[in-house]
Amino acid sequence: MRPTWRAAASPAVGRWVRARFGVQPRDASVEEVQRHKGGATSALTRPDSVLAGPESALRHRGQERHGLGVIDIRELTAEDWPIWRELRLAALAEAPSAFGSRLVDWQHAPEIRWRERLSIPGSYNLVANLDGRPAGMASGIPAEDDPDAIELISMWVSPAARGQRVGDRLVADVVDRARDRGASRVVLAVAADNPAATALYHRNGFQDTDEPPRPMPDGARCELMMVRPLT
Repeated sequence: MRPTWRAAASPAVGRWVRARFGVQPRDASVEEVQRHKGGATSALTRPDSVLAGPESALRHRGQERHGLGVIDIRELTAEDWPIWRELRLAALAEAPSAFGSRLVDWQHAPEIRWRERLSIPGSYNLVANLDGRPAGMASGIPAEDDPDAIELISMWVSPAARGQRVGDRLVADVVDRARDRGASRVVLAVAADNPAATALYHRNGFQDTDEPPRPMPDGARCELMMVRPLT
């Protein structure tokens, strides 16, 4: 979670976000993408979602039925950059304060930026569908200063899917894959003023650390570090 910049979403993007994900964008631009771990954009006004395309490029983890619907988790490859772009832009438009991202320079960035985001060595990037519709996303990447840890980043659940355990499934899958890769812990940073996210992580076994809150680059907020031991 990195610095947040604010800009106004365009009317066209606002209409697309509302129609696609059932959410009202706030004051974030869809140009935003995580500065050092994410990408670009492309045309967003087409009616057909890229998530409805063939599944051959996706690695399927399996379906799980809950009382409110079927949650399906898939792992993306670099070939699936349009899927990641679509969800990431919706996330940044709907919840800008949840991410430490730069909001500029991305709307017309080349495809290669999105592919690079999905090609971080040792990373995995997950998309959750709820009853066949895109509902959320999350990533696990090697922690920068801890070779035994995976860092959970880019976590987001569409407002229309909240309260249906989509977030829990995404977190659980990030943790499971970290364990499969031999990591001893999963770490994350969460904005201190995001109690819903903090509650989600506590519910899934994450603990507060002894590290003091870190100031975020906007100078107004701070982030908390959390850890989930795997051994």
